[in-house]
Amino acid sequence: MATFPYSTSNDSSKNGVWFWNSNLNPWLTPVPVEQRYSSGTGNFVVEETYKRYKPQAVAVNDNIIVDSKYQMPNSDHHKKRAIKEIEHKSKDKHLREERFMGLPISSESSFGGHFGSASPFFIEIKKYLNLEQNDLSSETSEMIPMFVEKVAQGIIEEGKQIGKERKAEKMATMLREKKHEGMEEVWEECVYLYTSKNFLYKALNATMKLVGGKDQENIWRSKVPTLGPFCLLLLNKPFNKELTKNKTIYRSANVTPEQIVQYEEMAKNKSSYQSFKVYTSCTRNLKNAKALGNTLFIMAVLDGFIMDISPYSKYPEEEEELITPGVCFRVQSVTFNQKKNRYLINLELRQKLTEEDKSDASAAEKLKKYFVQRRLRFYHPRQNEDINTIIANGIENAAVVLVFPSPSLQVSNVGSKLLNYADQTKTPILTIKICEDFQPVNWLGAILAPTKSCSTDFDEVMQTLISMGIKTSDFVLERGEKNEPQPIEEYLFKGETKSGNLKAKYQQSGKEYPIEFRFLGLKHGKVFGQGDDKDGAFTLAGEYKLEDGFGVIKMQKQYVGKDSVKYRGKISVEALNCVIEGQWKIGKMHDKFSMHLILSRPYTTDIEKVPPPQISRKQGSKVMISYCPCQYDLAQKITKGLIAKGIPAVCPPIRLHDMIKIAAHKARVVVPLMSKAYEASNTAKYVLSYADEADIPIVPVKAQDPYSQSGWLGVICAGALWVQMTNANEFEKKLDELITHLQPYVNDFGDEEQEMDFLVDETLVEGYYMQSGEQLPLQFDMFTMVNGYIAGEGEDEVGIFVINGSYNCLPDTEELEFEFEKHYVEKYDVQYSGTITEEESILFFDGKWFLDNISDSFHLEVPLNEPSESESLHIMLSYQWNSQELVKKVANKLKENDIPIWFDIAGDMKGNINSAMANGVEGSAMIISFNTLAYSKSVNCQKEFTYAMQLEKNIVPVLLENEKNFQDTWLGNAIASVDKVNMENESLFDSSFDVLLQRIKKALEEKVDEDSNQSEVITRFEGGAVHGKYYRFDQSFDMVFDFFSLIEGRVSGQGIDNVAAFTMAGDYDNEGNISFKKQYVGKNAIEHKGTLDCDELGGFKINGTWSAGSSTGDFYVESIDDSEDDTMTHDS
Repeated sequence: MATFPYSTSNDSSKNGVWFWNSNLNPWLTPVPVEQRYSSGTGNFVVEETYKRYKPQAVAVNDNIIVDSKYQMPNSDHHKKRAIKEIEHKSKDKHLREERFMGLPISSESSFGGHFGSASPFFIEIKKYLNLEQNDLSSETSEMIPMFVEKVAQGIIEEGKQIGKERKAEKMATMLREKKHEGMEEVWEECVYLYTSKNFLYKALNATMKLVGGKDQENIWRSKVPTLGPFCLLLLNKPFNKELTKNKTIYRSANVTPEQIVQYEEMAKNKSSYQSFKVYTSCTRNLKNAKALGNTLFIMAVLDGFIMDISPYSKYPEEEEELITPGVCFRVQSVTFNQKKNRYLINLELRQKLTEEDKSDASAAEKLKKYFVQRRLRFYHPRQNEDINTIIANGIENAAVVLVFPSPSLQVSNVGSKLLNYADQTKTPILTIKICEDFQPVNWLGAILAPTKSCSTDFDEVMQTLISMGIKTSDFVLERGEKNEPQPIEEYLFKGETKSGNLKAKYQQSGKEYPIEFRFLGLKHGKVFGQGDDKDGAFTLAGEYKLEDGFGVIKMQKQYVGKDSVKYRGKISVEALNCVIEGQWKIGKMHDKFSMHLILSRPYTTDIEKVPPPQISRKQGSKVMISYCPCQYDLAQKITKGLIAKGIPAVCPPIRLHDMIKIAAHKARVVVPLMSKAYEASNTAKYVLSYADEADIPIVPVKAQDPYSQSGWLGVICAGALWVQMTNANEFEKKLDELITHLQPYVNDFGDEEQEMDFLVDETLVEGYYMQSGEQLPLQFDMFTMVNGYIAGEGEDEVGIFVINGSYNCLPDTEELEFEFEKHYVEKYDVQYSGTITEEESILFFDGKWFLDNISDSFHLEVPLNEPSESESLHIMLSYQWNSQELVKKVANKLKENDIPIWFDIAGDMKGNINSAMANGVEGSAMIISFNTLAYSKSVNCQKEFTYAMQLEKNIVPVLLENEKNFQDTWLGNAIASVDKVNMENESLFDSSFDVLLQRIKKALEEKVDEDSNQSEVITRFEGGAVHGKYYRFDQSFDMVFDFFSLIEGRVSGQGIDNVAAFTMAGDYDNEGNISFKKQYVGKNAIEHKGTLDCDELGGFKINGTWSAGSSTGDFYVESIDDSEDDTMTHDS
């Protein structure tokens, strides 16, 4: 069956639905009836028919016609089938078939090239409107009324041509009413018209489909004056112009077998991209998309100009995402879901540029894109900010200015202002070479002459910045920070001469001259501005200091290509008036100047008050390796390789809580080892989802070849440059390549281990939330607060989630404010915010939760952290004060190798065995005693050493002088039979240190084994599809598992076989030995012993024997690779 919604009256609460048999020959009774839902075409045509009260036959496909009562074959109108009519409420929201159904692009052009934004249609539109290549109507408010009028006239003319003049005039009037309300209002009205039921949608898309065909060129060119302005207006979204990233959208179609074959061929070529020629409607609503057609297109958007127009649509419930012409796609896979009887075609969308686009795209934009992808900060001006403010704010906060010299920059007034201001404020400048034959001259040549230069290659740019002494690690965005305009800060004064709030003048040789400012700002002791006077254009920079409304000011006025003028004077502020008076000086010339400013509000000291510092949000300092069980050895190898090359790195145990905690506390950047097994790992999914939510930079390693990431991993790592590490013979080469990618994040980052200020570190936190008057439980399996960050994870009835957020001090109170986001993996987010109060070592979280338009209160009670005296294992350095310099040298080398140390910088211990010494000795994996005669004579050193011996600590004596000096002392007797490290000769320090380092590493490993033997066993299988068999009396019997896992040495599982339901529990080790017991529910138990073999893809197989009394036999259990069925989950 298929359906056509239609309107029969003015009662909008009811719609009729027409059903017809959609089989190719519905009169052949043996053929099963195929049911399909159809919406758009019938909706439009039948509605028009009913408005005219005329029955009408509508062609549905090649052999079926529908009129108001019957369905009949095209070949024989005497055969009729009654059409069933039902009523349904408007709450049944369906997609309109004419918009959301059909191939993403027409079959004729599916397999050609792509136009991008250089489509001939857009080029001709801009020519017709006399627009430059990058000149769109949102750039200047003066153009908006003119542009809207062109659009309105075009709509009216198009309406006349197709007999819809009255409708067209009404649409034109709706647009004209908005032309003086700003570009946003105009564009929103444009979207409303585009999504409404009128001729615009069909006419525009039908025209754009003709572009590229020589036979149709005259037709589409004739539509440029009528449809072109509207087409360009729709493209010109005036806000949020960033590319859409990491989103999945859907569209349906009825696809023929021949077309399926074509898409299958496209899927074989992973580098082949095609482009959308027309505006293409898609939806975020998977359920509604699946209701149409025999094929579902699943579009994973990596990046592209795709507009969410649902807030402005006439039908917001359709959740429409509009793909703009020029967005490209490649076919990832084509599969058939037998259960749903539907093809699934997975597409990857991105903004791939044509050669024309590439020539027009600036090198600066490309480089900025690299910064965005790597979560590095760049200056982002606020919307509608004037150019002078942009320059002033940008330079004020810049660590470096990247300059792209070209002939156009040489003659640019804006460019000269910006670079002169940067030069005047001594802001570092890096020249990016884009024009080989261009040599800067005059002012540009003078400014760029002393600067360093490099190519547009991102890695070369970063290496050059490092060579300039710039800490690129400072570019890394704070967690939660976005590359977007920062909140507007209040100025003491901000204005310009023509606004009337600023008058300035200077005197020279008995005459008075005005100073025209295009911008002047005073904020937090800084002065910056730009303007013109009789000597030319200038920039202004300086400082002022105010106390109780009075102070001093000094400034420097830099003329473009000329000498600078110094200004010194006094500043006074009262109410709305600010007066600056003093002397200017250049060489031996000097005279008076004055400036009178009118403030935006009466002066108070709080205007200049710098906001109090918030809780320090220390970012991690390590590279964290994220891996799945079968990648343990590679993860360890990469970690050790990075550490050996001076890059701080950490390879956490494969436990979800620990991985998220380490990511929150220690990770500066996360390196996922992408592979098929990694993508299938739940732990990897949740950890990397947390890192992504927490805005921790991600630098992927491709650990399997061939392999192409998809699904959740493809979305998170979209656009990221990866390093392939699959060849053991090239490991060192690839490790250096990885370090190059990591360099921006770890360059010059302090090698000191950052102190972790844990406020909360709990494994279970509980509370409640309110919804519809009902109190519901709220629980987290892990909840931690450290250094201003909140992290955690858990699971509830919705699914598994991770949380990420922050907390801050509230001014003038002991309370904290907080906000965090609960991210249900691959689902949706819930926002939480409120305040934190403390009572009797309990933190009380009270606030609101938000999900779309739903909100209510919640409450959490979280115990404050009580840190243990020894948080982790360390190496204790025991020495006497006279040896401190050499011990410092050893301590620094140990830090470089990521060895945790306990080091009493004050030297000799004071007093009896005090708490500090107890912490040092008791929490140590090893004690290094730096032995000298002075050490042997120190009572406190003896107490320390003796206490360590009582606790049977591992002690390594390091000889700093000849052992004979203290051979007969207590120290000599204690170390007589112990292996020593000799550091008497400083010229052999490096080799002696290497010996010491190896002993330390061995001691740390042994201590971990001793303290936590079970956790040392590697997780081999986190859970998934498993099957097995056991053999008895020459017969085989299936074991069907509901669940099975091999985690940290523990075997767990449950299932059923021919005997009964069972549970499994046991142990395994890293050598592959495994034993477990299969306990039948309410019955006997069977012992199993065998060997465990694991592959590189995350799979395993267990072979062994079972025994029960005198009975015995063989068995096996193995994992099932079900990854090939992943695409089916879109429909499940």
